[in-house]
Amino acid sequence: NISAFHRIVASGLPVAIVSNNNGTAEYQLQHFGICQAGPGPLPSVAIVVDSQVVGHSKPAPEIFTPALQVLGTDPARTLYVGDTVHADVRGAQAAGMPVVQLDPYDLHADFDHLRLPTVAALADLLLGA
Repeated sequence: NISAFHRIVASGLPVAIVSNNNGTAEYQLQHFGICQAGPGPLPSVAIVVDSQVVGHSKPAPEIFTPALQVLGTDPARTLYVGDTVHADVRGAQAAGMPVVQLDPYDLHADFDHLRLPTVAALADLLLGA
């Protein structure tokens, strides 16, 4: 999944990370070789929003505001990808964003939002196989 995420970032699509975390989201992303905010040796995303840092947690729609501002995008034209219904899907919907849930075990088939099994499937959908 990391290589598929790197493929998405390398495509030039604008990417931001929004995380319910304890203030260490940016460090963790760098430590595990996933990405970083801004230039450097890892794939670069526009911003990493950490709930502890910004004072809002998903599903509160306010947590998405910093990412939308940095990306310069309208919520209705900004796809949010997450893995939980309560925090990610409901939060993104409350913020006015279309959403895709990563649901590798197909546990949420009874919901009406788009679901994909993996980040690789997302990359294929966005960029072509």
